[in-house]
Amino acid sequence: MAITLSDDERVALCTAIDNYLPELRYELARIKLQRDRESLLALEHKLTQLRRRLEVAS
Repeated sequence: MAITLSDDERVALCTAIDNYLPELRYELARIKLQRDRESLLALEHKLTQLRRRLEVAS
């Protein structure tokens, strides 16, 4: 599925991801059991990849 974003929307999404990722990484560092980390770790990877793609698209 393709999504078209305006420049303002892309910037807003980048800002939201940039603000959320540090908190997510902090939470991941606090979780000890691997089974409890799996879904958050997958989310962190997806958001990091998305952020890189949005940067390239600029």
